[in-house]
Amino acid sequence: MEAESTRAKMEKLRMSCQLEIRACRERSGLLFGSIRQSLKSIKPLFEDALGNRGTLAKVKDELKEVEACFRGTLKVNASKEAKHAAIGEALSSTDARIELLKKTVQEQKAKKEEYEAVLSQQLLVLEKIEEKNEVAIIESKKIQEATEWYKNFLGFHAEGGEGVKFIFSKIDPKNYDKEYSFVVRLDGDRYTLLDCDPQVDGIDGLVEELNRTNGLFKFVRVVRGKFQEIACQVPAMIAISTPPPNSMDSRTDTLTNQDGLSLRSRRHPRGSHRKVVPAQAVILSSPSVLASRRSPRFKATNLP
Repeated sequence: MEAESTRAKMEKLRMSCQLEIRACRERSGLLFGSIRQSLKSIKPLFEDALGNRGTLAKVKDELKEVEACFRGTLKVNASKEAKHAAIGEALSSTDARIELLKKTVQEQKAKKEEYEAVLSQQLLVLEKIEEKNEVAIIESKKIQEATEWYKNFLGFHAEGGEGVKFIFSKIDPKNYDKEYSFVVRLDGDRYTLLDCDPQVDGIDGLVEELNRTNGLFKFVRVVRGKFQEIACQVPAMIAISTPPPNSMDSRTDTLTNQDGLSLRSRRHPRGSHRKVVPAQAVILSSPSVLASRRSPRFKATNLP
């Protein structure tokens, strides 16, 4: 709109200049006609001019004035033509400026659409991340509950250090606070038993089987069963008269003596996979207790 108003103003100025130039030309034509008529009238009056020199001088003065007026008119005309040329250049520059602004507006519009598309994609990614975070929070709560259950009812916890120390209590029916433990370290892809308190018969064979099958959960379960056997060993007479009581954790160990310790997954209606982790598998497979078999480093932190 601003460019159109400027163009209209320039057009009006150009029309007014043309009208003024036309008027000047008409006046000049009239002036030239009057001069010709004056010259014609001078010839018959030539004889009278000698006697009327004063009149001739006045005519000359008038002629000079007319000539000066004509020159002034020419100067004004030249000035107006220069202004007209300047106005034309300004119009051309304005048109170029308008085209540049239109191009800039189109580029900015394209960038805006591009940014909106990127923003929508980022929002979708953010929504997916938030959904994953919610699932992770729920799983973390389940892990925490399972950890507390194992700690309170089975007396199991793990500590990090040179290796991972698995500690069990509530095994000895005479002293549930007595701790049984063993320490395992992972070097590359091979497990090494650093310590076992108390010593268990056949532990070396169990370690070899662990390195062959990578069944750490089974290894922990078997060693715990060995600890239970050690705790239940009593003199022969006591063994005959009174069978060793089964602790609550041994019954639980019998129930969990299946391969269900591994993580399982089932497909939900919307097609997403959600892990179903048994309590014992959650504890033993927690990142704070175990590292991956193929991890270059074996880290562990204390369970609460």
